[in-house]
Amino acid sequence: MQLKKRRPGRVQKAMGDYCMLAGSPVDANAHYQIALELTKMTGDDLWYAGAMRGSICAMLASGTSEYTGNSATTENCKKKKSEAKLYEEARFLHKERKCLAEEIANQNATLRALRARNERLKRMKESLADEPQQKIVPSRALISATKDDTYQRAEDSKAARTELPDLNMLPSEE
Repeated sequence: MQLKKRRPGRVQKAMGDYCMLAGSPVDANAHYQIALELTKMTGDDLWYAGAMRGSICAMLASGTSEYTGNSATTENCKKKKSEAKLYEEARFLHKERKCLAEEIANQNATLRALRARNERLKRMKESLADEPQQKIVPSRALISATKDDTYQRAEDSKAARTELPDLNMLPSEE
């Protein structure tokens, strides 16, 4: 569904590319301008950037600038390119497109990995926040508590010793 919305802008950009390859930068610029409007409306950022690049190349190739209105001689631009050169340029553009697609795929994979790591860290942070916090006992209080415990244990062991009967003696009748 979303591709159908983006298709007209992409077609206009492709038409601009073909016009540039055919040696007609003026026609190419017209297609690129339409592509700029359509891709901007649909939010197709990558193709918008491509149309922007093509538009700039078309302006440079035609020797005109929309901003200053300067025009240069266009005899060199009007020369038709040979079929072999057009084929080579099309092949180069195809390779460039493949490389860019691979780069985008790599960037997307990196993005997914970073998002997964971020989510994992968020879950760890939330689980640590949910655990009850342990109170930190000051070291002096800990030392005095340890001394008190040791003293109390010693007294308890003495009391336990006195209460145990001597098994070697005969039981008394009391």
